Amino acid sequence: MQTLRAPPFLHETVQDVNGKRQPTERSIVAKREYYGELSKLRAPVKQLSANLDPKHNPNAPRMQFGIAVTATTIIDFTRRNGLLSPEDLSEETAEDPIDEWTCMAPFMRHLRTMTGGYLAIRPVFDPTDQLWAIMFYDNYTIDSHKYPDAREKKVVETLHRILGISDPPMWYWGP
Repeated sequence: MQTLRAPPFLHETVQDVNGKRQPTERSIVAKREYYGELSKLRAPVKQLSANLDPKHNPNAPRMQFGIAVTATTIIDFTRRNGLLSPEDLSEETAEDPIDEWTCMAPFMRHLRTMTGGYLAIRPVFDPTDQLWAIMFYDNYTIDSHKYPDAREKKVVETLHRILGISDPPMWYWGP
């Protein structure tokens, strides 16, 4: 498989006025460009092949099973449902709008409440530019974290309904 070299500042952060670590602008741009190039090499799959299954290949790369969402979906959903704190909203300016990083925690808390399930969110390599995925489990935790089929179907239906999306869950490559 072809590989790409990551830029040295891919995970560069700075401390904001509240003491939180935030990605730098060049890190955000680099991630989008780097992951965009990687996504051309690593498209999501519906089924795990034997070489992606740790039971058959102990060196299998980590694959994450879930539903892809865009940063815009995360931001719009969080705003539409009033999930941001007054503090978050008061810090927004035209030059520094609310981004997916600010929305991530309230977005996921709300989804977990609405579905009653354990969910995580991870960046993924995805050629459709849906840069995040709501994850149910990965290929290393499937045996301990997989929902029974009927429960998984209900969680997927709930996510589709509340997010207004219809893409099926797939296996995604993660960074």
